[in-house]
Amino acid sequence: MSVSHSVVTSWLYRGRHQQIESCFRAKLPNVNAWQGLASLSAGKGKFLAAEFLCRKALSIDPTHEESLIALSGVLIYFKQYDEAEEILTKLIERDLESRYQVEQNLGFLMLEIGQTSKALDLLIPAYEHAPEEAKAGIKYGIGYARLKNGDLRAGFTIVQEQWNTPNSHIWGLGIPEWNGDISALKGARILVHHYQGYGDTIQFSRFMKRLCDYGAYVIAAVPKPLLRILDSPDLTNIVVDINEPLPPVDYHVSVSSLPALLKIELNDLPNIEFPYLHSTYIPGNKESFPLPHRNGNQNVGIIWKADKYGSGPRRSIPLECFLPLTLIPHATIYSLQFEGIEDIARLGVSDLITDLSYSIRDFADLAERIEEMDIMVCADTGPLHLVGALNRPCIALLSFAAADWRWLEHDRKDNPWYPSMQVIRQSKSCSWDEVIEQVIPIISNYSYDAY
Repeated sequence: MSVSHSVVTSWLYRGRHQQIESCFRAKLPNVNAWQGLASLSAGKGKFLAAEFLCRKALSIDPTHEESLIALSGVLIYFKQYDEAEEILTKLIERDLESRYQVEQNLGFLMLEIGQTSKALDLLIPAYEHAPEEAKAGIKYGIGYARLKNGDLRAGFTIVQEQWNTPNSHIWGLGIPEWNGDISALKGARILVHHYQGYGDTIQFSRFMKRLCDYGAYVIAAVPKPLLRILDSPDLTNIVVDINEPLPPVDYHVSVSSLPALLKIELNDLPNIEFPYLHSTYIPGNKESFPLPHRNGNQNVGIIWKADKYGSGPRRSIPLECFLPLTLIPHATIYSLQFEGIEDIARLGVSDLITDLSYSIRDFADLAERIEEMDIMVCADTGPLHLVGALNRPCIALLSFAAADWRWLEHDRKDNPWYPSMQVIRQSKSCSWDEVIEQVIPIISNYSYDAY
C-alpha cells in the first residue's frame, strides 16, 4: 500500500486516523512507519505508547531525526529531562532541515527546568527558522518566558494574542471590544468578564479598579462561584452572573486582557493595595459554621488538588504527602478543598484532617474559612490566588515542571503578585516529600494570634 504524503496530510486534517494508521502499519517495519504511529499516539495523548514507538523506530535507525525529536518531546512530558537534553544537545550540533524543532523542544525544556534566559536564546531563533504554521506556538513560548523572567509588559503583549481568543458567548453579542484606549473609558460602561480559570480572574481582578479610576462604570461578569467574593466597591460598580442576561454596555474586555491593555509592569505590582478582596468573616462570630474545635491550637488549612484539566493534575499533590503536617504539635489541620474530598475517606484520615467542605458553597464562603486559618498550605490552584488576594499567610507548593509563569523564576521564594505568600518548589527530583519537609519547620515556628 503506497499513499502520498499529501494524501496522509489531508486525511489527518479530516480526522481519518484509522486510514493513516492502516497506511503506516502496512509499511512496517519501516522506520518512518514506526515514527508515524508514534506521532499519532502522541496526538491522542497516548504518550507511553508514543515513547516506545519512537524507541522502536530508533532501534532500526538510531540517527533518525524525526524519531529523536519526537522522543525528546515525550521525555519532557514524562519529566525525563536529562535524557531529553542529551538527545537535543547532540541534535542541535547537526545540520538539520528541522533545526527549529530541536531549538523549540530544547527551549521548552529549559523553560520547564527554570532556565528562562537559555529558553529565550533557543526559542527566538526557533521562531525565526520555523515555517509560518509553526510560529504561533513558539511565539507563545517566548511570551511565556518573558512573563516568567519578569518582563511583564513584553510578555503580556505576546500572550494576549492567544488569551484573547473568543471562548464565550460575549464575543458574539456585538459589543465593541475595548482596545486599551484610556480616553474612551471616561463615562463608558465596560463589561469585564471571566476568562480561563477562577485563579486567573481572581489574580487579574485587581486591575478593574484602574478602569474605575479612569472614569469607567465597571460591570464584572463572572461565574456564580465568584459572584459574592468579587462584589466589592473597591474593585467594581456591580457584579453580574456571566450566564444570565447582561446589562447594556459600551465595551467588553476579558479580565485576562487587562494587564496587556493597561501595560502592566513588574514594578507596578507593589502599588496594589492589599487585601484587594475581602471576606465577611468577623472573629468570634461563628454562628453559621463554627470550627469543630480549636483547643488553643494553630489552625492550618490545606488545599491539595487542582482541577482535572490542562496542567491541573501536574500541579496537584497527593493528600498523603500532607499527612506529616498532622504530627506538628499544637497544630490542627483543616481541609478547605473544593473537590477531591473523597481522598480523606479513601485514606481513612478523617481523625487527622477535618473536612470543612460542608461549609463552602462558593469563594466567599471559602474566604471566610481562610480568615479562620492561621496559615494556609496550598497547591497551585484557584483558591491559592484567593488566599493571596486576601493577604493571608500562605505557603504555596509548586511543581518543578508545571509551575506557572506567574510564580516567576525558580530561585524566588517570594512572589510580587502576592506579598503574604512564601513559595516552596519541588527540586528537579520532583519529590513532594522534600517540599513538605521544608513546610514542617515553618509551621512549627510560626507565630500566630489566638482568637
